[in-house]
Amino acid sequence: MRSKCVSNCYVELFGKKGKNADRMHLSEKLLQLVGSEDEKNASDFVRVFVLLVCNCVLFQKSTMSTHRSLFVYVDNVEKIGQFAWGQAVFDFLVECISNHIQMKGSGNYFDGCVIALLASSLFCF
Repeated sequence: MRSKCVSNCYVELFGKKGKNADRMHLSEKLLQLVGSEDEKNASDFVRVFVLLVCNCVLFQKSTMSTHRSLFVYVDNVEKIGQFAWGQAVFDFLVECISNHIQMKGSGNYFDGCVIALLASSLFCF
C-alpha cells in the first residue's frame, strides 16, 4: 500500500499542495457532490465515498487522516473493484498490530481495521 505515485484524484480533489485529506474534509467534499447530475461529479462522488470508507473503516488511523497512497487506487473508478482490498486491509492491520506491540502498547489505540480483527477471531475460535 505504500506508494509514492502522485494521484490525479488527490490533486483534483484537494489541489497540488492539498489540504489534509482527513475525515472532515472528505465528508465536506462528499456533501458538495451529493445530488449533482454532472457525470464527472458522479465519478468524484464514488472516489470520495471509497476514500471515506477506507478512512473510517478499512484503513482507520487514530489521526483520522487518509493515506495519500490510497488515492492512486481510486483514480480510475472502473478499476476500483480490481484492487485486492482484503489483502491490503490484512497487511495494514498486521503492520499496525506489529507497530503497537513494538511500542509495547504505549498508546490507548492502534490503527487498523478492528472490524476485520474481530471477524477473523470468530473464525479462529
